[in-house]
Order: sequence, then structure tokens, then C-alpha cells
Amino acid sequence: MITRKIFTSLFAMGLALATSGAQAIPLSNLFEGADITVGDKLFDNWGLEYNESDTDIDFSEIEVTGLDADPLNIGLNYNANGQLSVFGPDTFLDISFVFDVTVLDPDFLINGSSLAITETDFAGEGGNITVLETVSESGGSEIDVMEAYSDNLFSDEMPTDSLAFGSLASVSTITDILLFTDDFQDDSAELVSFEQHFSQTSKGVGVPEPSTLLLMGMGLAAIGVVRRRKQGLRVLSS
Repeated sequence: MITRKIFTSLFAMGLALATSGAQAIPLSNLFEGADITVGDKLFDNWGLEYNESDTDIDFSEIEVTGLDADPLNIGLNYNANGQLSVFGPDTFLDISFVFDVTVLDPDFLINGSSLAITETDFAGEGGNITVLETVSESGGSEIDVMEAYSDNLFSDEMPTDSLAFGSLASVSTITDILLFTDDFQDDSAELVSFEQHFSQTSKGVGVPEPSTLLLMGMGLAAIGVVRRRKQGLRVLSS
């Protein structure tokens, strides 16, 4: 009965975490002090660093959703809903925001990050979309910068980038989003969606699974039987 209650509680906890990861949160709510937990990762301390754009941006329309399909590579998806876009000749959008990532499970550490532009929309001949992600040790030095971009004028793109680093319990990030058009009259560029992921590795000090404990117990019991048999043979031979 106790085992069943524990299993039920753990299942409910896992379902709650999965649900929280699947619910979209407006980016404006995060800037106002909200946080988001996805799997065993906490994303908090969000803040808008600057917004220097030719167009108005409604951050309440930008939806942030947790990605927890791979528990060792938890991430966030950003659906811009038309807010990250520029139209007309020589227009630009330039914003920067920050947040921290912390592993809640003490048996794991963050050891890498990746960035991906997942959907864009261009019109006209020009236009460029660039997303930069700077990863730093929490309260410490910068680790590295990732860059993903798509350039409509030169048909050049590198939509994904990644980096690996030494295992850390938490990291700080700065995300820079830059869009601009060229001097063509009908140019437009829109960042529809992008993703950020944070991989992790086990410390190797976790509590053994029940099946592992059972095998260990069987092994110790077998060793005890062998020892008793050896002792019996020694008594008979003497």
C-alpha cells in the first residue's frame, strides 16, 4: 500500500511537471517576475535588457513553451505570433533579454546549450534575421556565444548552433534578436519561432533504482552462500 501511494505521488508529480512544460507563458509575464519549470530545470530571473526597434512589440503576444521530450536536453520554444517582424526599406528590430537556468535535481549538471531558428518568413529581395545567445557562469565569466541566422539577400543561413562546456549547476544567458531589411521597397523579415536547449549530464551519485538494489542484494546473498560453503568444506577437510 505504501509503495503504491509513493508511486502514485511520483506519477502525479511527473505529470504536473510535464504539464507545466507544455503550457505557453507570455514573455511579458516572465519579464514581470514569473518563471517556468520544465522537467528538472528552472528558468527564472527574466528581464528585458533593451528594445531599440522601428516597430512596436507586444511581448504579451510572444509565447514561451517548455520542451521536455528529451529529459537530458530540456528546452524552450518561442512563438512570436507576428511580433518579431520588420517591413519596408531599411527598418530594424533589436531586442535583448536575460534569464537564468538552474538544474533542480542535484544528481545532474548542465554541460551544453544549443540554439535553433525553426521558422522564418521573408518577402522581397533583402532581409536578415540573427539570434545570438551568450552563455555565462551564473554571476561569473562568459563561456561562449552562439549565433543562428538567415540572410535572404545572399541566400545564406546557419539556423542552428551549439556549444559544450564544463558541468555547472546553473548558467546565465543573454539572448539578442536582430532583424533588418535592406533598401528594397517590398522587403520584410519575420522570425516566426526559435528554440533554446540546455543539455545535462549525471554526476553519477544518484540513488540506485529499486531493480539495481535488488540485484545488489541478490549478489551479496550469493557471496554469503559461497563463503558458508567454503567454511563448511574447510571444517570437513580438517
